[in-house]
Amino acid sequence: MWLNLTDSKTFALKHFPVRQILIYPFCLGVFVLRSSLINGEVAKSGELTHKFSQEAIWCLSSGPCLSLEVADTAQKKMIGLMNRPSLSKGYGMWFPFTPSREVRFWMYNTLAPLDIVFVYKGFVVAIEAYLPICVELPCPSYGPKMLVDGVVELAAGEANRLKIQVGDSALIKYIPKQI
Repeated sequence: MWLNLTDSKTFALKHFPVRQILIYPFCLGVFVLRSSLINGEVAKSGELTHKFSQEAIWCLSSGPCLSLEVADTAQKKMIGLMNRPSLSKGYGMWFPFTPSREVRFWMYNTLAPLDIVFVYKGFVVAIEAYLPICVELPCPSYGPKMLVDGVVELAAGEANRLKIQVGDSALIKYIPKQI
């Protein structure tokens, strides 16, 4: 969950007496944790995990299909997989771009290494594999110097395991939302 701290401080100043401002950081931490618990799940180990939302599917020509969460707003694209646990096999995040453009991705605050697959007009045009996490700025950025209309992030090693190669078909379809 993305939190606009400017709005939170305004909320805190309007709704908490001045003497309680000292506990504001604690309250904010509880609020963020509570929001995470509502929007996520707690694993058996006690670690917070993200509740995956399947919104699209990419069926590979080799047979298996990948379940994809979709980053289809500027905010979702900005956050991507930052501060999320590692992806499971067969899962990823799709970043569609309309119109097509040259893009760069980085691994800042990503908790697990990733493979990044770049797509243009229904075909894989580039793959950046086994990208390491980056916890401190500056972080390197990755991407081909060409137009793309989509990017798929997968757990590190998935592109190799699934034998995804440049030139492969990449027809990604939205899954209709069920009400």
